[in-house]
Amino acid sequence: MRPGDSAVATTRVEPKRSAYRIIIEKGFVFDGASIPRSLWWLFSPTGLLLIPGLIHDYGYRHDQLCQLDGSGQMVPCGERKGKEFRDRLFIEVGDKINGISLLNRVAWIAVAWFGHLAWCRYN
Repeated sequence: MRPGDSAVATTRVEPKRSAYRIIIEKGFVFDGASIPRSLWWLFSPTGLLLIPGLIHDYGYRHDQLCQLDGSGQMVPCGERKGKEFRDRLFIEVGDKINGISLLNRVAWIAVAWFGHLAWCRYN
């Protein structure tokens, strides 16, 4: 993925207390998982953390997710659940998508510690 590229994902995620079929709006632009360039040799921003990063970044930007209603229209869900919910969802999505628990928790620590700047920028 190059700067300016966009990604669209549809995935089913089942957080502990609820289930979403998460839809990311077409045209949503993000930079992949926010991994410092110095660590790209170890963790690619478009690798194992791409989908958790996509859903997390969308949630941070809008403080909601989207799902399809019965008529196929995209409607908000998971609205105003806050940063901690978005950060926990990152782990749950990662565990479901890539199944590498240790990687997801290490990435979650970075998100939880350093995500405040991005969260404050959008909310």
